[in-house]
Amino acid sequence: MSTERDLARSLRSWLREDRHEDAERVLNTVLAELDATPQRRSWWSALRLPRLALAAAAVLVVALIGYQLLSSTNIGVPGPTVTPQPTSTLAPSAALEELPITGLLAPGTYTFRPPGGTGLRGTLTVPAGWHGFERAAVLKNDSAEPPDGAGLASWAGDLIVYGDPCQWGTTRPDAPVGPTVDDLVAALVAQPMRDATSPTEIVVHGYAGTAIELTVPADLDFATCWAGEFRSWTNTEDAARFHQGPGQHDRLWIIDVDGIRVVIDAGFYDGTSTADRAELQAILDSIQFQR
Repeated sequence: MSTERDLARSLRSWLREDRHEDAERVLNTVLAELDATPQRRSWWSALRLPRLALAAAAVLVVALIGYQLLSSTNIGVPGPTVTPQPTSTLAPSAALEELPITGLLAPGTYTFRPPGGTGLRGTLTVPAGWHGFERAAVLKNDSAEPPDGAGLASWAGDLIVYGDPCQWGTTRPDAPVGPTVDDLVAALVAQPMRDATSPTEIVVHGYAGTAIELTVPADLDFATCWAGEFRSWTNTEDAARFHQGPGQHDRLWIIDVDGIRVVIDAGFYDGTSTADRAELQAILDSIQFQR
């Protein structure tokens, strides 16, 4: 389990308990979990919050509850007048349930939000046994880990392609690649160690793009890479695509959706079962976009 999930669980549990419980003890419990819980490799390393930020979040909740406790003792004292705010209304196209931060998905169609694609949503359909992740990815059996994991993730907008995905820490360009599908395809084809296939033209839900497949070297020792990670690209908010293990394949769909470049990454391994690969491809084929 990730630290973020454990923190959220601790805070939810806290809020369900008696409000007069000792807040300091709860905060110490949360901080102890932050130190003791190992990190699981996610698709985006940047989405792991720093320990200081997590601790600050816990302190903020403690302060909030303390304020509520003090306020609750002032019975009969009128509070400030609150002006009702208008309720936002979602468009009919957004009525579908959104992928969660984490959790097992019931079979069905969900919306997802590619990081960097402000205002852009996609939809995809999943069978049983798939988990949502960070509102932008789905994982088979909650794992994209080798030797047989499978997952699908998304990005949008500006992307920075590392000069060397193993030594990414010292080969990050100063600027993103150009804004077009062709710009990104050219940068990924030129990236070393990826054994890129020939690009193929595709059309996804009426939007033109390019398909390409990349592979992480099967004999690569990640310990030889910068910080023990193999990364292909990142966005300008440092939501990086780093890989879960040697031999991972990335089946990429790179699409122009009304001027927004979208990357859909279907990841799998040679050891991924035929059935799981078929499900992954079916999810990929189900993708549509809405604005």
